[in-house]
Amino acid sequence: MAIKRKKGFANAENLITRGVKARRIDEEDLADRLSELPDNVILHIMSSLPMKEAVRTCLLSTRWKDLFTSISNIELDGVLRKRRALRNRFMEFVDGFLSLRKDISVDRFRLCYGPGIDHPKINEWILYAVRHGVRELELIFQSGTFETRHFTDLEFWVFTCKTLLTLRLFNLPSLVLTIPTHCCLPNLKGLHLTFLKFSDDESIRRLHSSCNSLEELLVQS
Repeated sequence: MAIKRKKGFANAENLITRGVKARRIDEEDLADRLSELPDNVILHIMSSLPMKEAVRTCLLSTRWKDLFTSISNIELDGVLRKRRALRNRFMEFVDGFLSLRKDISVDRFRLCYGPGIDHPKINEWILYAVRHGVRELELIFQSGTFETRHFTDLEFWVFTCKTLLTLRLFNLPSLVLTIPTHCCLPNLKGLHLTFLKFSDDESIRRLHSSCNSLEELLVQS
């Protein structure tokens, strides 16, 4: 019986070893096949992945690593990083990625974050998107993240961004939004404002009158 068990273990080990080797071959074969795809197809795949997964694709080949800096859809999620060390690592990652990214336009910029992320950093990232002609901007704030004094500069940048087609702002219960008098969103087609407060009725009218191309408006409070 002891001999049979040893043979059984040996057979199991052989099966596992063969399985591991087969898996490695499959992964290498997949990487080779993916590398044969055109650049625009690879970029489309990378842009549809969460940022962390997109970074991992750089390990497949140097070509993918170069293409990573051309991603036009940027999605950043810093909400679940409760420990200071993790938040610092997240901020360093975002700064590093944006510094390496090629000087090309941003199609979509989505930022989701909670307390503990430095406000100057948040401003820098959003300004980066605006300066790179962002077309779709989505900001999701966890409660307690932002106050009115932190959003003053962003009001100017965001509400005068002529390239914006879609703007979504979520969960700013502590923020009183004042629309600047020079608000200008001539190409904006979709506007979603959820759990926001306006400073006065004039701000609402000013915003609406500045969106001549608006097709979809969603306001929830």
